[in-house]
Formats: sequence, structure tokens, C-alpha cells
Amino acid sequence: MLNIALTEMPSAEAATLRRKVLQRFAPEGVERRFVWEYLQDKVSFQDAEAWRWLGEYIGHTPAVLFFDDHDEATVFRFEDGHDIVTIIAECFAFEFYVTNPAVEYLLCFNHHDYLIAAGAAKKWLEKRISVEASTQH
Repeated sequence: MLNIALTEMPSAEAATLRRKVLQRFAPEGVERRFVWEYLQDKVSFQDAEAWRWLGEYIGHTPAVLFFDDHDEATVFRFEDGHDIVTIIAECFAFEFYVTNPAVEYLLCFNHHDYLIAAGAAKKWLEKRISVEASTQH
């Protein structure tokens, strides 16, 4: 109904992407359960609506949406990453992760309403938090 182009990654490709995420953003030996609890060199911000900010960072570039694999092993590839925000707006609350195909950044929104950024997205979220703080005064 939303006319959004997305594909489900083949399971082997999805497993490779998950391994790359762990290798890049979590300490060695971390299990895949609740990846956001183990992320290193990250910044986070608590706001129930912060997931809506994702489109600002991702823009219209290819992006990947996935979940903790104990919940759902499916990984979705979007040609236009901005569409992820549209999809999430149509869903009930759940934890999710977003990265690009090259795994240069990781964004997560968890059940505690924290938007968490690591990798190339970290500086963006730091700036976004300071903008949010300046508009609160």
C-alpha cells in the first residue's frame, strides 16, 4: 500500500551483515542477543519520537533494516533509506537497527525509547542532540 521498494536479504547475506555489525560495533565475543546493550563508542538520546530523526541521517541512500535475531532473523534492504521511517510509522513499537550496505554506521531504537548511534552516525546524533537541547530553552 505504501509503494515502497524493499527486498528481503537471502539468509547467508543477512548472516554476513550481522557478523560485520558485531565485528565493527561490539566487543569481541559478544553474542547477538540485544546488540544495543554492547555497542562501543556510541551516543544515545532518550525520546519516544527520536526514531523519526532517522530520515535526516539516512536520506535517500540505500539502507538495511534488521532486528535482534532472537526476535526476527529477516533483514530488509531498502533502495531509499528514507522509506524506513515511513514503514516504522505504520508499525507498533519494536526494537530495530539500521545500517548501510557497507556497515559504516549503526542506528538503533530500543524499547527504552533510546536512539543509539555508532560509527559514522555518531557525530550526526551528537549534533542532533545539541540542536534538540537548544530548542528546549
